[in-house]
Amino acid sequence: MSKHIMKFTDISEEVIEQLGRGAFLTVKNGDKINTMTIGWGQLGIMWGLPVFVVPVRFSRHTHSMLQNTDQFTVSVPRRSTMTKELAFCGSRSGRDTDKIKVLGLTLENAENIDTPVIGNCRYHFECRILARVPLSESDFSSEHKERFYKGDDYHELFYGEIITCYMSS
Repeated sequence: MSKHIMKFTDISEEVIEQLGRGAFLTVKNGDKINTMTIGWGQLGIMWGLPVFVVPVRFSRHTHSMLQNTDQFTVSVPRRSTMTKELAFCGSRSGRDTDKIKVLGLTLENAENIDTPVIGNCRYHFECRILARVPLSESDFSSEHKERFYKGDDYHELFYGEIITCYMSS
């Protein structure tokens, strides 16, 4: 894979647009690797550092894995690609299914952390967890709670410092 290392400020509209359609959040604990689809996330500056904030529901297998690591990667596919893989990874749990194996996803070594990235994606973000912020019922208006948290399955926000970001050709 040919890589073009990017500065945080070079992140394009394409990344933000595709994030709403889905991206892969990948976590590694020991020899266990899991990926899930995220459709929410935020890129920005926090504490003077470039960050990728990912919300992960407490009930997700990925959440339990994130509790035991200090890093994650986000791999953003090219527009209109990997839709089947994103749908599968968003509807299956890594507790029960080795999604990477079943889908034949390609794992590639990250540049600066141990957690791999998903191959065949356009953009990759390597992140070190700076903070974990659990959300609860009292954090939301009743309208927002009704719309997004009917089952009381809240998110925890993981603030990841973007160590490296790059675009694959």
